[in-house]
Amino acid sequence: MRHLLVTLLLLLAFGLHAKAPHDTDPSQADLSIWVNEAIVHTYTFDYKNYLADQKNIAHYFSAKAWLNYSAALTSSKLLDTIKKNLYYVSAVAQSTPQIKKRGPGVWLATMPVMVVYRNAQKEVKQTLLVTINFSVSETKTGVRGLQIESFESKVIQPACECNR
Repeated sequence: MRHLLVTLLLLLAFGLHAKAPHDTDPSQADLSIWVNEAIVHTYTFDYKNYLADQKNIAHYFSAKAWLNYSAALTSSKLLDTIKKNLYYVSAVAQSTPQIKKRGPGVWLATMPVMVVYRNAQKEVKQTLLVTINFSVSETKTGVRGLQIESFESKVIQPACECNR
């Protein structure tokens, strides 16, 4: 009986300290790392391995956000330009992401990135301000339990072509 009482008290004590989902949000450092990684990965692909690269990038997005991102990418004709010019696309953060909590398990992040489109003849650089809404994945999908809900980029420095 005494053993049962001690066990019940321990369960109650630990139960009182159990946290609801989203009470254990990732640290600010972990969120910054994730945002940087997600945005840079989104702008890292090439004309040869585009489909495989896109499959890897898709893991960062919710299903709805991925459909919206893919549709925007297609309508922008960016993929046609990349294939036509045989570009390798890469990105680097220009500063740390600015992250604001929007609610339990939901954040808004902005980060400037330089995107480089490179082939054997030239290099085109463009600076974008990328804004993402992201959240804890309720289904534990995504990358490390987080997923992009929306993705938007705005040109903050127009494309500059550099000969190689």
